[in-house]
Amino acid sequence: MKTVIFIHGNASSSRVFEPIIQTWQLPIQLKAIDLPGHGNSPRKEEYSWNSNKNFLLEKINKIEEEIILLGNSLGGLYAVELAPMIRSLKGIVLIGSSPLKKPVNFKEAFLPNPHTEAFLKVLPTEKEIDDATSEAVQNKGVIPLLKEDFYSTDTKARTKLLDWLSAPNVFQDQVEIFSKLQCSKYIIVGKEDTIVNPDYLKKLVKEALNPIEFIEMENCGHVPTIEKPVEFTKLLVKICDEAF
Repeated sequence: MKTVIFIHGNASSSRVFEPIIQTWQLPIQLKAIDLPGHGNSPRKEEYSWNSNKNFLLEKINKIEEEIILLGNSLGGLYAVELAPMIRSLKGIVLIGSSPLKKPVNFKEAFLPNPHTEAFLKVLPTEKEIDDATSEAVQNKGVIPLLKEDFYSTDTKARTKLLDWLSAPNVFQDQVEIFSKLQCSKYIIVGKEDTIVNPDYLKKLVKEALNPIEFIEMENCGHVPTIEKPVEFTKLLVKICDEAF
């Protein structure tokens, strides 16, 4: 069966995709994966970018039918690097996610937002987490879920992102990979997303070697799948129709 694979972001879980999965009606399988140290995935002594990629790749390549990869935030970065290794990849969807160049251009790809630093701290205060989750989304009703996911994530898994961003050889040139991919490609951004840089993404779309559709969602922040699930489901139906 044709399958859409969902990969969530840092300090999050597959629960952010549940509103889409629970109401889905097309004969297309939706499968959400928890990253190591997140959600229901196992906790480990150590986490690395490549071991997490291998974890995802092993699960994804068990599926023999056509696939669309969909990644939110950090999940989008995994999706980009995994894409060339996926059999029968028909499409890739980045949600609130900015592919990185080499050397890592984090300050160009993301907006300056001091509140989001709380997600990378070992011991953030409760107020810092309140501020970070509130800043991330426009729909404040989803904040309790975001906070639950944050507190259930292994601290070592969550804070490892800081090491990866500061290391020179962890990430591949994701902009180059994404630009060259020949499958259907989409970037979805909430207009009120305070984390990704929309101008950077629009420039990426303009300069890409192969077409990328850029979609902005009104009254929406960093996690459209739980902030505006009805509207997002309609978008995903359209994407599946085009990519499959």
